[in-house]
Amino acid sequence: MSVLVKGVEMPESCDTCFLSKWDTCNERFYCMFDDCPLVEIPVPHGRLIDAETKIEAQYYDEEHEEWTMQTFTVEDIISIADNEVPTVIEAEGTE
Repeated sequence: MSVLVKGVEMPESCDTCFLSKWDTCNERFYCMFDDCPLVEIPVPHGRLIDAETKIEAQYYDEEHEEWTMQTFTVEDIISIADNEVPTVIEAEGTE
């Protein structure tokens, strides 16, 4: 799971990062993680999804009256259910 903290900017270096610790032996800051977990989200941004991801899903084919497996993109599924899916994080800089 991830957390978006509004108003927090990407630190310029580990020295100014809130996730770094001071190493008294080596007298330097170091990251508490092996790989930096921070990801910068550009502003303004739109929806925060990878809409081109393909998903295999069961689909009822009304013409043949049977269930089949079909490949959809995330965008296909969202367009079908767009009115029923609540927005978690609003897009910024768009109307």
